[in-house]
Amino acid sequence: MTKLKRGIYLIVGLLELAIVAEYFWQRPEYYHHFQTLTWLEYVMMVGYLVIALNALVLLLAAIFRRGVTNQLIIESHFGNQLSIDRSAVQASIEKTLIHEFDAINPRVTVTLVKRKRRAQVKIKAQLAAEQELSQVVESMKTAVKTNVEQTLGIPVGKLKIHLQPISRRDKIKVR
Repeated sequence: MTKLKRGIYLIVGLLELAIVAEYFWQRPEYYHHFQTLTWLEYVMMVGYLVIALNALVLLLAAIFRRGVTNQLIIESHFGNQLSIDRSAVQASIEKTLIHEFDAINPRVTVTLVKRKRRAQVKIKAQLAAEQELSQVVESMKTAVKTNVEQTLGIPVGKLKIHLQPISRRDKIKVR
């Protein structure tokens, strides 16, 4: 979420809370005389409560939203900056899967988290050879983690791997 979007969420949430507070501030008799209200006043109170809940959700989304980016910037001790693009990380992982594990049609999804400076990786691939999938998954996890951590300097937070054996009907992409 960008800073502009986050700021808009905060402003709209605070305005909604101010509207609800102003409405109930003008009518303090609602707190004491719920029996004398008409059905329209009940509907208006429910509407204002829905607006208040919406404002709270917007405020919480603006404050606690996870910062995801397409380009992660890593600063060194010497003042230099290295920017790593998400597509570069995906391509690096795909090449590792193709060369080391004979994976066919690997689909790699990488999410770069700003605050924690981590990568979250989801992999879907098919294997050409008949192998024990649980052993391949474990070796694939270690290979992907070491590849990303050593070549790019980013730790891998979450890693999900979904493997399937290849069937004769599937089309094979050559890269």
